[in-house]
Amino acid sequence: EALAQAISARTRLPIAVEGLYHWIGFLPSRVNPRMPVHNQFAGVFETGEMKVRGLEVRRSDAPMVVKRAQAEILRCLSDAKTLRELREAVPRVIEIVRAYRQYLRGGRARLEELVISKTLSQDPRSYRHETMTAIAAKELLGHGVKLQAGESLHYVITDAAARLPQDRVRAAATVDGTWSYDADAYEKLLHKAALAILSPLGVGAALLDRLTSPVGREK
Repeated sequence: EALAQAISARTRLPIAVEGLYHWIGFLPSRVNPRMPVHNQFAGVFETGEMKVRGLEVRRSDAPMVVKRAQAEILRCLSDAKTLRELREAVPRVIEIVRAYRQYLRGGRARLEELVISKTLSQDPRSYRHETMTAIAAKELLGHGVKLQAGESLHYVITDAAARLPQDRVRAAATVDGTWSYDADAYEKLLHKAALAILSPLGVGAALLDRLTSPVGREK
């Protein structure tokens, strides 16, 4: 409280103490990785309560399987009270990521776990580039579905590298029994969510990929 009052007096800005953290980690900026982003972080108060902002687990456009994996990672770290304890928990986090990679690679993920939700930023007929959102929107238009800017669109990634745009994604509403998902694409989303938490602890993309590579992974 005394520090908050001193800062408020010096800056003439109202300062309130929300609580004391055991630890808090901010995501690096995409523009300058050496700078943190103030609205993307995870931390644990001294009360044990966790506060998360801007991560996949809080995002409406992240697939459920990625949200669940990140939530497990955060629970694994929630008991840590020091930087040393956070680092000691990293091997357990690695096992969580590896298990989810195996799950995705094995083709066992269900449709509802893989759906990605996006909001149409414009009339779907106005999209100039074949983004995944645009492809899924055009598929629905072809089925007679009326769409407009501001509506939510739900799709799954079927083959992100496919030459034909219509093979890259499927609108969730049109998926039938013949569909399959792009495990590599979902693994990338999983890695991004894991790195958001692990990179401040010294685990980079290459190391995470090597440590979590499923045994006997198909090429």
